[in-house]
Amino acid sequence: MGAWSHEPIGNDDALDFLDDLSAEPNWALVRAAFLPTQNDDYLEAPEASAAVAAAAVVAAARAGREIDEEYAGIIGKLGPMPLDLPQSAIAALTKVGAGSELDELWSDSEDYETWRTTLSQLENELK
Repeated sequence: MGAWSHEPIGNDDALDFLDDLSAEPNWALVRAAFLPTQNDDYLEAPEASAAVAAAAVVAAARAGREIDEEYAGIIGKLGPMPLDLPQSAIAALTKVGAGSELDELWSDSEDYETWRTTLSQLENELK
């Protein structure tokens, strides 16, 4: 059974993204996670989950903290963050929360409001 949590890195797709980033730490991978959110296409859950995880990485880097114990050190390996990434992360979170498959899946859950709060808190960290 896979991981499923309201936390930004609390599902298998988010953890897959972090594993890839850990293996090859660079901001280009973070930026690439936002690409599927930058068009009018329907945003599938795996891409939405990766975008949320990437936004969490940007927020952690901005705050000067680690993303997670298991991925300790990854933020420091990324180097200086491009200045436009916080805005890209906010735009990605907006798209995820505006009718993506991930949003639809969470809307069927009793934890939907908790998940929405997590997205809002993450967005506030990026401002």
